[in-house]
Order: sequence, then structure tokens, then C-alpha cells
Amino acid sequence: MNRSEQILLGIKDAKTLYERQLDPLLERNGLSKLQIDVLLFLYNNPEHDTAQSVCSLRGLAKSNVSKGVDGLVQLGLLERRTDPDNRRTVHLKLTDKALPAVQEGAACQDRFFRLLLQGISSDEMETVLRLFSQIHDNVRKGLGGL
Repeated sequence: MNRSEQILLGIKDAKTLYERQLDPLLERNGLSKLQIDVLLFLYNNPEHDTAQSVCSLRGLAKSNVSKGVDGLVQLGLLERRTDPDNRRTVHLKLTDKALPAVQEGAACQDRFFRLLLQGISSDEMETVLRLFSQIHDNVRKGLGGL
């Protein structure tokens, strides 16, 4: 297997591992992958609490996020709050009802990263972070400076 194939296969397998960590949570709570992604994004990034932020920072389609948010509001897991200073801005807030699922989802994320990074020393972790930062810079340049 060449380096390109090895990298692409590693990315695909890491995504599969992450999704498998979340599958039981999704089934128990009747949520879609997109819905848990939105909830976890808001939980992990409370300062980015608009649908626009979810779309731009997670790279998700506006129509998909809108549909996911609508479902989460209907389930009572999210509330929409209009910004008093700008009525066109709507903030998304997790409800108390969402906290058990979101906390379990955060635990799934922690488990995923522990599995992904097991056996990597703290010195090696510094190298991994530096390399991923460089890869991310390269990707952004390739995408036209996004």
C-alpha cells in the first residue's frame, strides 16, 4: 500500500471508529448523526452558538443544519433565541433535556481520542500536533485560503 492509500484508509477508518463510538447513543436517543454533531458542536463550542457557525466551522450544508436544528427544537433539546441587538441573529441554546445525551456524546468523543492516540507519548504528541497543523494549513491553502 502506498503512502496516499495508507493516509486515506487511516482517515476513513478513524471516521468509522468515531461513528461506532456514537452509534449506541444515536440509537438510544433516536437522533441522527447530524443532530448529535450539532449538539456536540454547541456543547464543545458555546461561543459559536449560531447555525451559521455550525455550518462554517463544521463544513456542513446550511439546509442539513437547518433541518437538524428544527428536529432538535421539536425534541426539546435546543432552543432558538433571537439576539436582542440584531434580530437577524438567532442563537442556539442546549436545553437541560439535552445534557444527558450531550454529556454521553462528549464521553464517546473522549473514548475515541483515547483509542486514536493510545501509545503516543507526550513528546510524540507534540510532533503529531505540529504535523496536523501543517497538514491543515496545506489543506486550507489547497482550498483557496478558507
